[in-house]
Amino acid sequence: GLHGVKVEDLNKSQVFGRIRFILGLPGEFVAELGYTPPLSYHGVQPLDLFAFSIGRRIFERDGFTESLYAFGQTGRAQGDITCPARLASVTDPEQNPFGCRAPSNDHIKLNYYGIELTSAWNADAWHAHASIGAARTELAVQVDAFTFNVHDRSLLEARGSWPFATIGASRDLNPQWNVGLEVLYVPLRVQRGLDAPTEND
Repeated sequence: GLHGVKVEDLNKSQVFGRIRFILGLPGEFVAELGYTPPLSYHGVQPLDLFAFSIGRRIFERDGFTESLYAFGQTGRAQGDITCPARLASVTDPEQNPFGCRAPSNDHIKLNYYGIELTSAWNADAWHAHASIGAARTELAVQVDAFTFNVHDRSLLEARGSWPFATIGASRDLNPQWNVGLEVLYVPLRVQRGLDAPTEND
């Protein structure tokens, strides 16, 4: 963040939407393309945000399947991340220690790619699945913020590899529609506040 150490306003929404297209390919491969429309919400707008994957089943027997996928995402978002709009008119240095004078217009690259192994169980209209995988993130933020008397144009970059696990279930409503729920867990070491202990989140 600004001057190297700063708590950022990243949790803009608990809900994330994506339009998905799924296509069957020769050799029993399945490709998927996801697109997030450029709708502004809580001061953030996705731009050219596409996700993609390709995979196939590698084992199948009696309603149980194992599948292997490669996936990725490319695109960016813009919004008031380093200087949220709620701080723009705040003069209290306790609440606004970095002197944000206006909502920032930061651009963040949200690129990643990885691989995932999924086990699935199917029983009539009900389906359950669990998976493990790893993702490589290549993130960058172009800061565009006015603080005190400075127009900050820092470029911040972060790269890393992260294991993850998912579990979920779904139900077919009819041959065209399916509704489901999935929980994703990515173990991260997080520090909230400069003097707070580091914890697993």
